[in-house]
Amino acid sequence: MDVFDRLVGQEAAIATMRSHRTRPVHAYLFHGPAGSNVRDAMISFAAALQCPEGGCGSCDVCRRVLEGVEPDVVEAHRGGVTWLIEDIHEIERVARRKPLSCPYVVVVMNEVELTVLGASPSAPALLKTLEEPPRRTVFLLGVHDTPNDLATVLSRCVTIPLVGLRETDIARILMNEGVGADAAELSAAAANGDLERARLLASDPGVAERRALWSSVPERLNGTAAGAMALVDEVHRAIDAALVPLEERQATESRGRDSDASGGSRRGGAPKAEMERRHRREVRRARLEELRFGLVTLTRVYRDRMAELWGSPLDARTQQRLATYSDALGIVDEAFRRTTTTMDEVLLLSDLFLQLGRL
Repeated sequence: MDVFDRLVGQEAAIATMRSHRTRPVHAYLFHGPAGSNVRDAMISFAAALQCPEGGCGSCDVCRRVLEGVEPDVVEAHRGGVTWLIEDIHEIERVARRKPLSCPYVVVVMNEVELTVLGASPSAPALLKTLEEPPRRTVFLLGVHDTPNDLATVLSRCVTIPLVGLRETDIARILMNEGVGADAAELSAAAANGDLERARLLASDPGVAERRALWSSVPERLNGTAAGAMALVDEVHRAIDAALVPLEERQATESRGRDSDASGGSRRGGAPKAEMERRHRREVRRARLEELRFGLVTLTRVYRDRMAELWGSPLDARTQQRLATYSDALGIVDEAFRRTTTTMDEVLLLSDLFLQLGRL
């Protein structure tokens, strides 16, 4: 199979990439909602640009690009929460060198929307780089949001729009990557549209247990503070356990980088400090996504209970139960909104379970 076969559900984007792989322009913008496979699309296109066959998926060049070890494909890393001007200067330095063995130097830069944030936005520096591109360099830029401040940068690129992935799309991608059908479907359902999270969940044997734990919450809340706090502790421990696959992957990456450095390799990837910052961001994001997975699961439980009652006689007892489930959905929805402003996990869970327990 070729390098584009793993981009399930992105037929229009694939057609555009195929038409550009032999005579590329200097910059492309991959634009899609969170979980729409932006990074995979950029890496696949990078392989197609460098491959003698246009992205066969099986040659050494394709393999190196897809595995992230091809020196002529450089995935940029930012030094902080936003892209700093120093980051853009480093990207420009890399972009101006000559290819070592491939046709192009391909620079992959994700979350470009972060160039317009911070005290010293770096978008003007990126714009200058794009306006004076080296002849044999191709920039692949990825964004989820396109703020107005980014309009000038975006105007310098050919846009490749991507669509959000459905659960069935994610499950197919996972199965194409060797995941069993049952595990792929469960991971896709739990990932809330995020392919990278689905890949992590597919290697996590505890995802079914955590879904069962969250589904049992309404039955286990007995109206007491002690009962709510015991459930908070259990969910908190489950979230800790959910991060084990990510932590193992990060540890492997750290060991590989240390090994490259001790062996004198110059291909150790991003600086160690940046890798550690990235790892911390990944952990924070994983905890947040795991918490949101639980809240989504809990929402489905209450919605399913309401759906079961619609066919029942609408007597006073049924009306009371419907009102209770409606109130519960409001409480869970408010907890979900709070995840955007606070990461005090224990406080959020405590408030959630205490309020639900009072219904």
